[in-house]
Amino acid sequence: MIVLGADTHKRSHTVAAVAAATGELLGEQTVQVGRRGFGALLRWARSLDGDRVWALEDCRHVSGSLERFLIERGERVLRIPTHLSAKARKSARQRGKSDPIDALNVARAALQEGLESFPTALLDGPELDLRLLVDHRERLIRHRVELNSTLLWHLHDLWPELTLPGGALFSKRWSTRIGRRLARAEQTMRVRIARDELRRLRELHARGPPARARDHRTRHTDRAAAARAAGVRAADRRQARRRDRRRPALRHRGQARPRRRRRADPRQLGQHAPPTT
Repeated sequence: MIVLGADTHKRSHTVAAVAAATGELLGEQTVQVGRRGFGALLRWARSLDGDRVWALEDCRHVSGSLERFLIERGERVLRIPTHLSAKARKSARQRGKSDPIDALNVARAALQEGLESFPTALLDGPELDLRLLVDHRERLIRHRVELNSTLLWHLHDLWPELTLPGGALFSKRWSTRIGRRLARAEQTMRVRIARDELRRLRELHARGPPARARDHRTRHTDRAAAARAAGVRAADRRQARRRDRRRPALRHRGQARPRRRRRADPRQLGQHAPPTT
């Protein structure tokens, strides 16, 4: 069995083949990135041993294409964390740093930690799309915050007396006012940059609902929930009152329900009701 450690780069990939039993270097190969280079690399690996494992340093932005190519052809691929390959580089006997040395260190790091301790790479599914969307959203948010901060400093430099409420540049009313004021001002380089940043900030903010609309919906939802809860509590109180009127509370649990006393007729007691006037 052999372990194929790969040092991946944007334009080229270098692979070192190591014997799993002894850690001996069996060969090295460097190919250009692309399906033709990946095919040549796979043919070379198949000529070395039929039982093989690929150990790729977990840099999926540069190793993803090779990883997918190998998995689609039935190869077993392991993802090696970058800190393990760096640790193996420090403890290596061979000094220096090069692509073949890094590929060899990746393969030996996989052997030192144990091949079964690393996750086997699989073809990406919906979880990749979700991760890409989340990363993209976070980048857009950071970019929007950066634009907002830079634009506020430009406006302060242009008009120190200008006072803006928090989040003003995210509202349509305030951004329109600032845009008109920038358009009327002398078109210096700072003003032109501020106008461009305001335009880009509007584009980024237009991708999601306005903050005022989100706050309004939140407040409306909270009020509706509170009204429903108050209605439920009022209905419970009314139901409890009706239940108390129908069923008088007993002094002791399990006690028989007391019989209601009938009002005595005054005529049966020898008394007469008071005359009516």
